Amino acid sequence: LVALAREKAGAEVMFREKVAQRVGKLFKVEKNDDILVSAIRVIDDICVKSLYYTKQIIMELGIPWFLQILDSKNEERVMAAQHCLQVILNSFSGLTNKEDSKPDQQLCEDNKNEIDTILTCLVYASTDRTITGQARDAVVELLIRNVHYKTLSWAERLVEIKGLHRLMDICSELEEFKYESSMPITPSSRTIASVCLARVYENMYYDAARQLFVEQIDEFIKDKQIGR
Repeated sequence: LVALAREKAGAEVMFREKVAQRVGKLFKVEKNDDILVSAIRVIDDICVKSLYYTKQIIMELGIPWFLQILDSKNEERVMAAQHCLQVILNSFSGLTNKEDSKPDQQLCEDNKNEIDTILTCLVYASTDRTITGQARDAVVELLIRNVHYKTLSWAERLVEIKGLHRLMDICSELEEFKYESSMPITPSSRTIASVCLARVYENMYYDAARQLFVEQIDEFIKDKQIGR
C-alpha cells in the first residue's frame, strides 16, 4: 500500500476506497508498530497528492487522531506521524519540505481556519501530561518549523493564545524530579522548547510584540514564585 500510495493512480484508488477510514480502524486494534508506521505513511503519501484529499481525510479522521498517532515511544512512528502532520500543513499552505520553500499566500488565506486550528491544537498538546516525551518533542519541533515569518508566520498568534506559558512549562520541567502533575519529557525536551521560544522571539518585529513576549514570560515566572 505504501508503494501504491506514492503513485497518483494508486493514491486515487485508495482514497476512493476510503483507505483513511480503514487506517483509523486499524489503529484501534493493531499493536505492531511497523504496520502502524506503514499505515501512517499511506495517509502521508495520499495527502501529498492533493489538497482535496487532505481536507477529506482531516474530515474523516479528525485532527485529534493525528495527535493520537504521535503519542508513542517508538521513534520511527513518532517521526512518521510528525512528517504526516507537516505534509498536511504543507498541503494547506503550499509549503514543501525544501529549505527555501515559501508558502502560497492565497492558499494560506483560503485555508486560514484549518492552519490555525492545527497549530492551536499543537500548542495545547505540547503540555498534555498524558503524551510521551518523544511526542512532546515532535509537537514542539512542528511549532519551530511553522512559526517563522518565512513559513506560516504564526509566532504572534502563538503568543496571543498563551503558548509561551506552555513552552516555559516544558522548560521548567525536571526529568529527574517526578511528581503527580509532572509531564513526561526527554533529555532534549527543554532544549527544543528553548529553541522554539527563541524562534518566536525572532519573529517579534515591533516593540509592542516584543513587550508582550517579555510580559508573558515575566507573568509565568511571577506565577511560579507565588506558587512557592
